Amino acid sequence: MASREVFNTMADDYEKLIQQIVNPSERNYLLAINEKRRALFTHKYDYDRGLLTDSVALDNLLQRAVDHFRQVDNKYLDESVSVTLSYNFGQIRNRNYTRKQLFIYPDYMDGWFSGAYHSDLFTIILINITSTTSSTQHRKTWD
Repeated sequence: MASREVFNTMADDYEKLIQQIVNPSERNYLLAINEKRRALFTHKYDYDRGLLTDSVALDNLLQRAVDHFRQVDNKYLDESVSVTLSYNFGQIRNRNYTRKQLFIYPDYMDGWFSGAYHSDLFTIILINITSTTSSTQHRKTWD
């Protein structure tokens, strides 16, 4: 089994690059996406290999992702970005999503035949967060 050292080193190096971004919305958005990605890839890696997962560490990564997301300006989150998805063995599809949709989306981007599904871990965290936050804070974060 491969060591996760390389993955973790690359993710740490990427985070250092993100920290250098001057625009606070862009920086916090990319940090949020990176923390979410780390948690989901780690969860998927462990799950696929039948390894025990460190749920506390994964929850902490996802909470940090949400904390960064909450610091992003709504105008920035509502901007549309183009996303290229591969599907059907070699074809591509371009779609526009808002940054908010890309962050919240439960990591199953292209229907039943997609190979882009990673984990339901983030969806579970969102359910837990929204059930424990006040309705005002919930609306500000996800609406």
